[in-house]
Amino acid sequence: MRSTPDAYPPAGARTSAGACVRTAGPACIGLALLAAAALVSSCAPLLPLLPPHDPLPGDFTIVALPDTQYYSAGRPEIFMAQTRFIVEQREALNIVAVLHLGDIVDNAADERQWQNAAAALAVLDEPGDLPYGLCVGNHDEHPSKSPIGTAVFNRYFPASRYEGVAGWYGGHFGDDNDNHYILFSGGGVDFVAVMMEFEVGGNADVIAWADGVLKQHADRKAIICTHYLMRPFFLDSAFSRQGRAIYEGLKGNSNLLLMMGGHFCGFGRRSDVFEGRTVHAFLADFQCAPQGGDGWLRLLRISPARRQIRVQTYSPTRDEYLRDFENEFVWTVDFGPTD
Repeated sequence: MRSTPDAYPPAGARTSAGACVRTAGPACIGLALLAAAALVSSCAPLLPLLPPHDPLPGDFTIVALPDTQYYSAGRPEIFMAQTRFIVEQREALNIVAVLHLGDIVDNAADERQWQNAAAALAVLDEPGDLPYGLCVGNHDEHPSKSPIGTAVFNRYFPASRYEGVAGWYGGHFGDDNDNHYILFSGGGVDFVAVMMEFEVGGNADVIAWADGVLKQHADRKAIICTHYLMRPFFLDSAFSRQGRAIYEGLKGNSNLLLMMGGHFCGFGRRSDVFEGRTVHAFLADFQCAPQGGDGWLRLLRISPARRQIRVQTYSPTRDEYLRDFENEFVWTVDFGPTD
């Protein structure tokens, strides 16, 4: 069993330009965000951007898994290491939910890839009470980018797998599990997370359904996950057409708190204010890094007492953190009264 990851890796190479991560040696792996290519460079040690994380009682963690497609296609042991890490560290990190951001597989017509993905995700079922949601990405559709092409996804992850079985499963839109939501709590804060399938322009009926879910659970903070939410461009990433349609359709809900997605290699984030309320959003996709993503995942370390969400990026296979400003940052959030 892996021990709890250190707050940070030992002093090593760090940058303030969002380009490098620490490796076991003096080199750094640079992610060319806009070119969506993995490069190798060297960089000198710099001071960390943020002080070490010091959790308080009541703090908890939500894990985001972006774009595991290349693990399912050729490196299933990395996908397995991610989910095994989540289960093994659930208590130490107080992990309350796992949100997959889509592109579970690379080729939706390849049964072997679905088998690899199903084996890795089955690890999350082992505790029996760990909430998780799955976004349908364009690579999970066959033909790709076809919202009606989700038969294989629904064979492996049908609503019937969760409905009436998992107490945290909230429900789904229509007759399949392409769009569904889960319920969970942490630190006295109740959440609803809505998983919305890939559809380039956004589906008005699905958005209306999601709006109804947020209204039905108005007493819960809402997280929206959809595969193609935005494009990677540092602190001012533009919404995709679907991302914009979802935001415009849901921004009137006072409980809308977070949005997240993957799809494009790289990183990005944005914060939008509507009627005095701020909605934070991020994009994370590591598939262009070596080995199809090097095992990187996002840890949302949430502290209601501090009114903070600290986003960290960690790899169980490397046992390291990315510490550049795009991969570790803090949002100030008003969680309201907590139980």
